[in-house]
Amino acid sequence: MKAIMKNLKKLLQTFRRQNLKLKQRMLIYLIVMILASLGLVMLFSILGGIVWNDKKHLSQILEKQLIQVDQKLEAELDRCAGYSYNLAKQLSRTIEYQMADGHQEISVFHDSPEKLVELQRRMYGDLNTALLMGDGTGVYAVLNATVNSSLEGAEHSRSGLYLRVVSINGNLTLMPETSMFRGSPEVAWEKGLELHNRWNLEFDIDLIPFFREIMSGEYELSDGFWTDRLQLKDTWENAILLCVPIRGSGEKIYGLCGMELNAMHFNTEYAIGESDYGSIVTVVAPLDGGKLRLDQGMIGSPEGTWLTGMEILDYQPGKNLMTYRSDSGDFFGMQKKLNIHGVEGKEWVAAVLVPKERSMQHIRKNFLIRIVVVGIFAICMILLAVYLSDKFVRPILESFEDIKGERKEGSSEVRIAELEELKEFIESKNQKLRIKKLPENIEEMLTSFQKRAESLTPTERLLLKYYTKDYSLEEIAEKMFISIGTAKKHNTNMNRKLEISSRSQLMVYIELFRRCSRLEDVIGEDEEGESPL
Repeated sequence: MKAIMKNLKKLLQTFRRQNLKLKQRMLIYLIVMILASLGLVMLFSILGGIVWNDKKHLSQILEKQLIQVDQKLEAELDRCAGYSYNLAKQLSRTIEYQMADGHQEISVFHDSPEKLVELQRRMYGDLNTALLMGDGTGVYAVLNATVNSSLEGAEHSRSGLYLRVVSINGNLTLMPETSMFRGSPEVAWEKGLELHNRWNLEFDIDLIPFFREIMSGEYELSDGFWTDRLQLKDTWENAILLCVPIRGSGEKIYGLCGMELNAMHFNTEYAIGESDYGSIVTVVAPLDGGKLRLDQGMIGSPEGTWLTGMEILDYQPGKNLMTYRSDSGDFFGMQKKLNIHGVEGKEWVAAVLVPKERSMQHIRKNFLIRIVVVGIFAICMILLAVYLSDKFVRPILESFEDIKGERKEGSSEVRIAELEELKEFIESKNQKLRIKKLPENIEEMLTSFQKRAESLTPTERLLLKYYTKDYSLEEIAEKMFISIGTAKKHNTNMNRKLEISSRSQLMVYIELFRRCSRLEDVIGEDEEGESPL
């Protein structure tokens, strides 16, 4: 730093000593003033948040992240919905084909283990195709029928198939290994499937929202809906299920089918997003009365945050960002509505969140750095402008004073090329005027007039001095504190001694002496040693 300041000082001294042109000096001064103004403008722009607005920058990062997440989610959810709707149609045909005598009621399979096993054999192909083609982690179909209605708890137990991918931690392969989570073990053995370690023969319909109401017609279901996050029975796994009605002829509903969106898979697929503002977390959750229900939705990898997936976040829109608040901490984020139906018409959104505290730390740090850097730059430019004003502009004024003769020659330490040239030009002109010979008759006339002027009294000489200043006789009388008559008397004596007859003749002589720079020879100097001119 010391070396830089030393070099800068040498540079300024060089500028100061060199015979720089006026145009160069003004250009340097103007550039410094522009830089100083620019520094001040930038400083106030940063203070006002006009430029380098970190919150706006954060919103752009989150918006870009949200667009990517939304596109990926929409594609995945649309794929799940498409295969689920097609599965419902296929299962409806399979079920009706399996019914005897064209019977249209699902109750034909009630308390009929053999028929249910056979139906599951036929259903397996449809479910397995949907699982493989839909790139899901699980697919299910639950029918409104049970193996034995006389068993304890049979009222909430229903038959069906639930196939799941064995490994859901990594990326799903083209032909993933599957297991049977719900369904007949005979079908599992025949199809070469292993039973899930939490396998059960039938579904617990208490875990499927509105299953009974849908089967009885009390809950009207058109296309289907996504459930809130459910914990799969007897496991630590969570998932949300797409529930699509299996409709038969005559609008009979045989059961529900669909695909699952697994929480573990979602966590792996939507990894944490790294940014200077903190870790960006992806969530998919329903809205409920101004709250984002993470406890009912899915959350991507929360690494680097305190999120557990059980939070209920209040959200409030802002200028660039939304603020999400909870008892544990606050987040900045953005959200976008998903084109899916939730339970009882709940609205679902995809959102990206970043911890507010970490974001504000980064924003404050950047703000302080920019203010310090731009502030130092502006101050340096202002000080440099003041320095140049003293070292560049002051010498210009001094040079003008030199030219006017109000300063001693060469008193200015800084030389300016154009002004030096002008000064030399004026001096050469004056010198020429001084040394230039006048015509012989003019020289004799002026010399004779000068000798005659030597005979003037002090009062008459003062009168002549006032004439050189172009005063009238009345003005001269007033300045000399005499009457006009006395002034006329002195004027007559002066004209007689100078051998002139009128004021106009006198003014011709005065102009000749002035042009020859010899007026002092006639009027002399006043008491202060200065010419009256």
